[in-house]
Amino acid sequence: MMKRYFMLLGILIFFSVKVAAQTCNPDFSFQFTTATIVKFNPAIVNDSPLVQHWWIFGDGSPSTTQISPSHTYVPGVYVVKHIVLRSNSAGAQVCGDTLLKTITVAAQCNLSAGFTFQQSNSNQLEFHFTNTSVNFAAGDSIRWNFGDGTVSYDLNPTHVYTAPGTYNVCIRVQRVTPAGTSPCVSELCHTVTIAGTPGCNIHPTYTHTADSLHPKKIYFTNTTQAANSSTASWSFGDGSSASTWNSVHEYSLPGRYYVCLTIHDGNCVTSHCDSLTVIPNTSACSMQVFPNPASTVIHATAYLNAPTVINAYIYNSSQIQVRHKEQQGIAGNNVVEINIQTLPSGIYTFKLVYNGHTCTATFLK
Repeated sequence: MMKRYFMLLGILIFFSVKVAAQTCNPDFSFQFTTATIVKFNPAIVNDSPLVQHWWIFGDGSPSTTQISPSHTYVPGVYVVKHIVLRSNSAGAQVCGDTLLKTITVAAQCNLSAGFTFQQSNSNQLEFHFTNTSVNFAAGDSIRWNFGDGTVSYDLNPTHVYTAPGTYNVCIRVQRVTPAGTSPCVSELCHTVTIAGTPGCNIHPTYTHTADSLHPKKIYFTNTTQAANSSTASWSFGDGSSASTWNSVHEYSLPGRYYVCLTIHDGNCVTSHCDSLTVIPNTSACSMQVFPNPASTVIHATAYLNAPTVINAYIYNSSQIQVRHKEQQGIAGNNVVEINIQTLPSGIYTFKLVYNGHTCTATFLK
């Protein structure tokens, strides 16, 4: 009797281990065989014929029970579902599991920007631009930059310049792509030269300097060699202008702008344009404190456009100064460290003073 008992127990353990080993692992990998054809490879491939696979491709197409299918997509983002079911020889389900994975099929970008331009016979300052971009289609966007601070979103625009000069004209075409895929953009630039009045030998030049405290404020210095009777006009590339010989302009946003200086001396009108990059005002209260909460030391960061002295203060919740440190700052990123180990627990204010700026942040100890 005991011998029969142990024999039955052994058989049960054998079948239990065998069934446990027969898992339903739904994991899979995928690879792009072309830009739009995806091949799916399940973790379980060469297993019992009692294992069934269902693939739902996420694009509304019929599902398939192939083990390792390939599927053709249009560009977009899709959630693929893989279902694995395992049955025993009697047809009863042993296990089942499901896994979802997201795939992104990028659009093939075949846009190639191009354009031609023609000068008007009646007005040398007037130009007609023709979009010749390859594979440009309805629904694609277009942006022209005429190199004098003005832009257009017309398909084939006509533009009238204010003065002779050399201008860098750019066309930018873009196709809308599904979220999560790479943008399809193409850009091309050509130089457009407008000859000045014969005998006009004025060559406009200028320099520019950013304000040390307010980097979006730019000082423009006209260095043109011209008669005292000459006048100047400025186009700052953001839609604003000025008519002074030297000028100061403050931009509302950082970025790249095309600034043009035009000199007028009787019938002689010439221009010079150049790009200008306006940096963000990172020195104005961009501090961070860490760690927060702090226990032994607290750090604060500050970005300086030029070397200057940084004064650091710590105040308690009653706004009583409990720490002070003076540190020589360098151009670029700076870190100020203050020891707070002996301070009691509480809420504190970290204050940095430099270049006329006062920046504060709160931390806990």
